[in-house]
Amino acid sequence: MENDKKEFKKYYTDEDLLEIKAWYDRHEADIPETLQLNAATFYKDLRGTVESYFMVYETHGLNPALSGHYYQLYLIRNKLREMGVVND
Repeated sequence: MENDKKEFKKYYTDEDLLEIKAWYDRHEADIPETLQLNAATFYKDLRGTVESYFMVYETHGLNPALSGHYYQLYLIRNKLREMGVVND
């Protein structure tokens, strides 16, 4: 199982993004339409948001200015696991 509590990193690697992409690909059917990540963050179109984050990666690569976007993928995954939406 991948690291459940991945910490924010200023520099993600291609391996980091390929690993999280593979996880989302395996669980695509399990991802809900919406998600309340925390008190301040609500995703109205979670699937579209996840797809957009990967499009950012495909377009801009590993630009450290986008690390916050990539980190959201890990936070979302952790929340889905915590909620019991996905089990792996």
